[in-house]
Amino acid sequence: MDLDNTFIVPLMKFMDTPIKIDLKRAEADLVESEKILRDYERKIWELANQRFVIHAPAQLANVLLGMGLDTEKRTKVTLQMSTDIDDLIPLKGKHDIIAVVIDYKELLKKRSSYIEPFINYYDPKIEGFRVSYQAFNVPTGRLSSGLKDKDKKSVNTFFAGFNIQSIIKTEPKFYTSEKSNEPDAVLGYKFIQDDKGKHESWGTHLAPRCYIKPYPGHYVVDFDFSGEELVIIANLSRDPAYYEPLSKGGDPHKATAYQMWGKEAYNKERRTVAKECNFGLNYGGYAGTLKGRMPEKSMGECQDYYDRWRITHKVLLAYQKRRQQESRKLGYFKTRMGRIRRVSPYYSSPNRKVVSFADRTVSNGEIQGLAGDILRYVMIKIYNCVFCEPSWEAKIRFIATLHDEIAFSVDKRPEYLFPIIARITRCFEELDFLNFDIPLRASNPLLGNTFGSLFEFENKDGIWQPV
Repeated sequence: MDLDNTFIVPLMKFMDTPIKIDLKRAEADLVESEKILRDYERKIWELANQRFVIHAPAQLANVLLGMGLDTEKRTKVTLQMSTDIDDLIPLKGKHDIIAVVIDYKELLKKRSSYIEPFINYYDPKIEGFRVSYQAFNVPTGRLSSGLKDKDKKSVNTFFAGFNIQSIIKTEPKFYTSEKSNEPDAVLGYKFIQDDKGKHESWGTHLAPRCYIKPYPGHYVVDFDFSGEELVIIANLSRDPAYYEPLSKGGDPHKATAYQMWGKEAYNKERRTVAKECNFGLNYGGYAGTLKGRMPEKSMGECQDYYDRWRITHKVLLAYQKRRQQESRKLGYFKTRMGRIRRVSPYYSSPNRKVVSFADRTVSNGEIQGLAGDILRYVMIKIYNCVFCEPSWEAKIRFIATLHDEIAFSVDKRPEYLFPIIARITRCFEELDFLNFDIPLRASNPLLGNTFGSLFEFENKDGIWQPV
């Protein structure tokens, strides 16, 4: 299959479908966020014992330095103290003002980057907006999203200048479920936020994902692979650190934590650290990479994690070294599905940093490139097998794709919903041409009434129920 050319028609059809937006909810969140920002502002002024422009980096830096709070990081141009969130996090325990400043900066970014664009790009004619995807902007083959639109206050193109793939998730929350006949129930269940609940989703307060809603009479249904990148790495490298737990249906992050600290020293926090190591170091990262992913940890701790992880993943590191040497010799590398990435200009550079970049490109590109190709293949198959099915016309609409997940608006009537879910799941899993010993599997579908309130469901003996 000529993957890229075959992908053009399905992608154009998907992009032509408007994303439905709950404008009233976005506008209400904008008003509420402004009130919360003003509260944060007053609290910060009170703690600093002075009024100043908090979102002005120079003023904030001077105030914090005057209070004896130094991030010990300096900007490259002005050499003033950095007040980036990641640099402020290590100071959290030293003064109450730090936590409030971080909350202020995070909400300010959420408002300007996510809440306001949903309102500014809203087109009343289509009750939402359309989002563009670029199929050839990213060398790995991944899709990119959004247009460079300088005028963010008007809908002046067919597509909104909004990067849908950057839309953030809120903090995970837990919910209990109970059967319900209410109109907003999902497959006969309603979900109530409860810290002791067993169903995990995301918080819905000031949650931009919740502005994306399904078409009338539909659910949002979200599909994803289960541990796609780790499964790819396990199949290609045969590293037992991943291969053994994944081949048995186990948890690779838990297995990594066992290997890094021993089974008797395992706890949930160490599993979280192991997960960050797996995703941060698989592609040639280092201790500084872990520090960026876990800013609350010290550099010494990150170095310790890095050293432990490298000891437990020697097979993967040896595989990557071989692939780098092959790519240096050939001047390019190729993914399992044939995508070529040329790296000879980097390897021929006298600059060691550029050569190191080439090594990381090989390690990253082989995995990310294959994952991107698989996503294209799956989207083509879904278009041909689901969207081109005459009896399902208008019963399914494309919403968005973010990294490896694809979200649809699907008719909630059982005679359409369940067959469509089954067909899409097969499209995700019928990948025999990859010849993987550990097959890629689709996760259970997530269903909900908005893109930001989705819950995992599974089919048990013909009955769909929350997991």
